[in-house]
This record gives sequence, structure tokens and C-alpha cells, in this order.
Amino acid sequence: MNQTYREMVKAAEEKRRDYLRTKTRTVAIAAISGVTAIALILLTLSVSLRDPVHFGEVAVILVGLSGAVIMAIVAALGCGVAVKQALSLPHVPAVRSDALAIPAEDILVRGSGAPPAEPRELLRAARVGVETAVEELVRPR
Repeated sequence: MNQTYREMVKAAEEKRRDYLRTKTRTVAIAAISGVTAIALILLTLSVSLRDPVHFGEVAVILVGLSGAVIMAIVAALGCGVAVKQALSLPHVPAVRSDALAIPAEDILVRGSGAPPAEPRELLRAARVGVETAVEELVRPR
């Protein structure tokens, strides 16, 4: 059960990726269904406004119109279901790397080695030839 910070971030990223896939899929289905419903309704209206010449043509038009209306209704219902599903998805926030949230055991701290020179050599004047006492270079605490 003890997860490292990296594993927790990876799990959160995967959850966010799944959320985005599902949200994109449902919004795309809603958009396609809505556009299809509108296109079928416009097709039905344009065909119904045309003057039929023969009875056989009227029968074909009526069958086509009823099929288009049924498909438009199904597409509109599919659009409504997809919109409801998209709105019902719980929001998953983006994953941000938060350095303050990293547990202490997951932080790699570099150890410090011995200093490259003795403290007396590290506390020397910036100008060559000027000798300054060590006590003057060190700030009192």
C-alpha cells in the first residue's frame, strides 16, 4: 500500500488521461449526433417542400421522410444522452508537480563532502596583496 510519490503522480496522470479520453469521446458523440439530427431534419424539410409529380414518387418520399424523421429522433436522443454523460463525469484536475507535497523519504539529497580548502583559505580577501584578518571576514552570529 505504501506508494512512492512518483507512483502516485503516475496514477494521477493516468486517471486524468482516462478522464480526458472519456470526455472527448462523449462530447464528440454529442456533436456528431446533434449535427446528424439537424441535417436529417433539414433534409426532411427540403424534400417535403418539393412538389411530387406522381403517386409512386409520393410513396417513396413518405417512406424516406419517415425514415429520416426516425433517424433524426434517434440522433437527437443520442445527443441528449451523450451530453448528460459528459456533464455527469466528475472533473479530474490536471496533475501538477508540487515539490512541497513530496514526502521526505522520496527526496534525494546530495551529501556534502569535505570542503575543497581549509576555512582559512576560503576566507581570504578578494583583492590580491591585501591581508584581512579572518575575524573581519566572518560575521558574528
